[in-house]
Amino acid sequence: MNDTKDEIRRQIFFDPPTIEDALKNYTSWFVAQNQAATLEVLSLTRMLSKCINQHTLDTNNRQEMILASVWNPVQQDESRKVTQTFGRVALQAIWKHLNLVSSRRKSEINADPEADDEDLADSFFNLFESALFASLEEDSFARLIWNTDRGKEELTRRAAQRRADAAQREIVRKDETQRLSHIEEID
Repeated sequence: MNDTKDEIRRQIFFDPPTIEDALKNYTSWFVAQNQAATLEVLSLTRMLSKCINQHTLDTNNRQEMILASVWNPVQQDESRKVTQTFGRVALQAIWKHLNLVSSRRKSEINADPEADDEDLADSFFNLFESALFASLEEDSFARLIWNTDRGKEELTRRAAQRRADAAQREIVRKDETQRLSHIEEID
């Protein structure tokens, strides 16, 4: 039993990248992809980070109790932040416990009513959640957000794929040009 607890603790503590790094990757991607207002997206990122950092895990679930035994001391230590300590495994385990709706309402009290965009917030949280729970082997978006190299490998893979696609288009274009010039010779 202790071996199982120790293994779970190891998985939780040695799970790069940190939540903070993934949030940075995601925020950069979201702003670029959606041409969204940077300040609004940064506000959503801060709100999500604050919600995670302030969350205390209270559970009777045995597996979650092990997580709580490492999560709660970090959360209660004023010199540390949960988002700088833990990664994807821990966030997946506590995600269902986060009350993002309540946190969003609290943050809207001080927000500019004209800047509030419910669709932007919904899109922001839904896409982050999909990257959080997606398979890193199968989902290139999740790899981009949760890679330890800050997405460099995924961007390199995408660039190589674009070059291969361009080369294929060039082959098709040349074949089409040859076919058309052959037709013109016949006419």
